[in-house]
Amino acid sequence: MQLTLSGLIDLGHGFTASGIVITRSAVPFHPVIGADQQNDTNDDNDRAIINGLVAGRNSLRQPYFFNLDLRLLKAFRFR
Repeated sequence: MQLTLSGLIDLGHGFTASGIVITRSAVPFHPVIGADQQNDTNDDNDRAIINGLVAGRNSLRQPYFFNLDLRLLKAFRFR
């Protein structure tokens, strides 16, 4: 699940503040071993072996993600 929020605030005197927040829950994935365990000449799809068992699909989760981007802008007039 992902949540994205953004907004702008006019501070007056040519200043504007803005922000973007992105947060995402831990996304499941299945670990791959990177070596050809099935002898099918394809290294990309062989699941890892953890504690003697083949890892299940979506058995692990990536870390939680949070990003905050703040910005302060100043407008200038050239005459």
